[in-house]
Amino acid sequence: RAQQAADFKVFREGYFRSPEGIQAADAGFSRIVEAIEQRMEGLQAAAPGLAFQAKRFGRTLVVLGTGPALKLEWRRQYANSLEGAYLDVTIWEGHPPVPGAFAFREEHHPRHTLRPTPDVTEGRTFAWNFKPPEGVRLLGTDEAGEFILSWWLEKTEQAVK
Repeated sequence: RAQQAADFKVFREGYFRSPEGIQAADAGFSRIVEAIEQRMEGLQAAAPGLAFQAKRFGRTLVVLGTGPALKLEWRRQYANSLEGAYLDVTIWEGHPPVPGAFAFREEHHPRHTLRPTPDVTEGRTFAWNFKPPEGVRLLGTDEAGEFILSWWLEKTEQAVK
């Protein structure tokens, strides 16, 4: 087991600097965005009064509606490494700041934040590492998208009550 742990540590460090790891992280972000955009259609049909709509701005997705806005922004510092990379998931009252959108003079701050980081499972598949208050959760891309959406909808439900 000690040898397996040492081998995995070497693999993991290399994965974060490999084209495969970087491509998997970029694709993971894209899949989360696509899944949320697809779910918006169903949510809009189920709750038209909440006026959900999704807008994409490069590496940023904003979901607006009657309640709090959801903003996902894929942040990578380096082209050849995932060091310091994270998915910035924030909930805002009102429209969050996005590139190219009109900025009001009043400064807004996110109400809630998640910052999952790219990771890899012992099975050597890409995953997102969530560190919410209830503990670390390593989730595959589909699970991560559902977790983010459920988290935001829970906050939306609390806000519109």
